[in-house]
Amino acid sequence: MRLRTLIFGFVCGAATMLFTASGASMMASGDGDEALRQAIKQAGRRGKAQKVLKHVKGQYMHTIKWWSGDGATPIESEARAKTEWLVSNSVFMQRLSGVWMDMPFEAMVVIGYDNLAEQYTALWMDSLTSRTIFSTGKLDDTGKTITLHGEYVDVVSRQPVKVRTVFDPPTRASAGKLEMFRTNTGNEEYKFLEVASERRIPRAG
Repeated sequence: MRLRTLIFGFVCGAATMLFTASGASMMASGDGDEALRQAIKQAGRRGKAQKVLKHVKGQYMHTIKWWSGDGATPIESEARAKTEWLVSNSVFMQRLSGVWMDMPFEAMVVIGYDNLAEQYTALWMDSLTSRTIFSTGKLDDTGKTITLHGEYVDVVSRQPVKVRTVFDPPTRASAGKLEMFRTNTGNEEYKFLEVASERRIPRAG
């Protein structure tokens, strides 16, 4: 009888401990889920950094200048482009098509702002070189210009090259502008690309 009582007490005690532990675990999980929910809401909020990009949607004609070296005569070309939102007015994608040095090309650029990393991220891909350029950057003190830093492989030397991109996003009054600078082997920076943009009005019908 005494042994049976001890076994019964042990089982009841163990069951109580398991139930208590299970309840505590569920409560902790619930608290964790709510904390995660609030963190995600905070991370997904659109602030000043995203609003800088609010006028990018539309169709454009780009005039492109490219310099093969510091002081070289620029090569000029044009490209048509269309910009659309990818993610809730916070990440946009622009598709371009044009001709450069008698070669037709297509390109795509995606830019958004990462609240968690507190920086802009940009991805560039084109059909001319097949390369992908990933850049990250910040908004300057004026609140109008985004400066991005990245790296790509030079098409001739096949060596990595540091690149700095200065981007003035479109506004109500301007179609925006983009300049790119690369660092040469002497650790000197020069502008090698400039894109001046004009908005295009789609034809009716």
